[in-house]
Amino acid sequence: MPLWAWVALCIAIGTRPVGAQATLELTDVLVTSFKQVRVPALSEGAIIQLLVTEGDPVEAGQLLAKTDDREPQLAFTRAKSELETAIQEAESELEVLLAKKKYELAQSDLNRVERARSMLSGSVADEEYENRRLQVQRTELEIDKSQEDRSNAIARAKLYANDYRNAELALELTRVVSPLKGVVVSVERNQGEWAKKGETILEILGTSTLRAEALVDVAQIPASLVGRRVALFAKSSPGTTSKFLGVVRFENPEINPVDNRVVVWAEIRNPHGTLRPGMRGRMLVDMSGKKVPRDAVPHDPTIASDTGTAVKAVTSK
Repeated sequence: MPLWAWVALCIAIGTRPVGAQATLELTDVLVTSFKQVRVPALSEGAIIQLLVTEGDPVEAGQLLAKTDDREPQLAFTRAKSELETAIQEAESELEVLLAKKKYELAQSDLNRVERARSMLSGSVADEEYENRRLQVQRTELEIDKSQEDRSNAIARAKLYANDYRNAELALELTRVVSPLKGVVVSVERNQGEWAKKGETILEILGTSTLRAEALVDVAQIPASLVGRRVALFAKSSPGTTSKFLGVVRFENPEINPVDNRVVVWAEIRNPHGTLRPGMRGRMLVDMSGKKVPRDAVPHDPTIASDTGTAVKAVTSK
């Protein structure tokens, strides 16, 4: 087959041959959503706040809605008060110190009585002496009891700490927050409606990362594309073509027997939200250099320009 015919065939099927520039061009690339999340209610109750509507941009961690939190709030306040009291009791050494002081006084009194008895027999009655001795033993037991009480107070404080964490979690579960940066595309429940635990409140389409899909003839792939850095060129506005960086994350191992092509898609960074699902463009795949590890985020890849000349260095964050 003549060279010009082979090149024309490659263009027609959506790829261009890998030449000296070590790049592969994919045409008719479709941008699709990478993450679309159905955000559920984490606790059952009436929706008392709905802070977003369809089309609103949201950030990861942003509060979207709240279910009725009156009971969890009361339980949290009670658990907090009980924990604070338990901590005060656990940290207090007053009873132990008081018991030790009583023991010191009782022992001193017994020593005084014993000295008196040794100096003058019969100066202190046997009954009074026994009372002094029993008082020392009693204060020794009071020390043991105060120390045991303090240990129990520490154990109670730990239990109250668990109750506090459970109450705090129950209160936190009344908050519906966004798991990712994106746009609200659907609101399933309105303010005032009842929501069951696990029931979808709204749906969010992630915009910070999108997917660029293409069909590639396996004859044009010299090696696996997974991990290869890419640059997607798409019209972000009328008359303006923007470049978006990314990495090939998937190459379907199953070949379509009809046209001998496979599905390939790349994860594309979209930090400014200018790239939108449904757009089409073309994508250059850098076939030179090392592949990007699966857990790496593409930062500034080396990729060919329109003329096929490598213009930037490929790195990974």
